[in-house]
Amino acid sequence: LTSTEILMLTVLSSQGLPVFDAKNWASLVTNDLAMIEDDFRIYFFAMAGIMEAAADVWLKIAEKKLQSKVEIFTNSGDMSESAKTKLTNEISVLEKDRDAKLLTKEEAATYYSDPLMFAKRAIMLLEALRKQMGPV
Repeated sequence: LTSTEILMLTVLSSQGLPVFDAKNWASLVTNDLAMIEDDFRIYFFAMAGIMEAAADVWLKIAEKKLQSKVEIFTNSGDMSESAKTKLTNEISVLEKDRDAKLLTKEEAATYYSDPLMFAKRAIMLLEALRKQMGPV
């Protein structure tokens, strides 16, 4: 699973799934606040907003971890070569993590601007997981 898919599953698990109403299903996938009827109903637009906010937090955490290791490396004058090598490897891993989180943030912003795309992706992801689970 990608970082985006993991975050999407986290949001889906914590928020639940919208209940489709055959009479007004379009309101579940719109970002037009005028169409949203009930503050207590689950909407894909709101879920995408939660995902975007969580992606932002994930990115900030990844950036802080990376910055912390970079500062240690910058001030590593008296550190042994093996310790510097280990730190360089850790920085490399943290850079990859930060890059993945940045991509996740960008994808989450796209989903927030297009709740129908978010709904489609969420349903496809859940269906793929259901198929992998086999009979229950």
